[in-house]
Amino acid sequence: MDEAVYMSDRTFQLWLYTVSHGQMLLRSTKTATEKTRVDLLFKDVHAINLISLLHGLRVTLSGPEAALDLPRGQKFYAISNSRFQGHVIAGSFSHREDEREFHEPSPFDSLSLLKGRPL
Repeated sequence: MDEAVYMSDRTFQLWLYTVSHGQMLLRSTKTATEKTRVDLLFKDVHAINLISLLHGLRVTLSGPEAALDLPRGQKFYAISNSRFQGHVIAGSFSHREDEREFHEPSPFDSLSLLKGRPL
């Protein structure tokens, strides 16, 4: 059974990927109508099938039937919107919303080894 773990109508960008720690950050920045910024963090990333810009998204954790061929400790996260269906195979997923600006570090910086500049 699949479980929706995050949904949003906001626009998200592939913001950062660090090879050495297998971490990927998707970000929705503040806009004239959105007063917050949202970061989605995938850790221990094994595979990515995404486009770089998503207008709205749904993150769904697939059930055990989809996990049969995954590397140990990995989960299958389906990423979709009205025009795209992709996925991320990763060990974990987290999200944070804050009022920081475009250029400020992710709130995950203090929780992980995510350091760097946007792609």
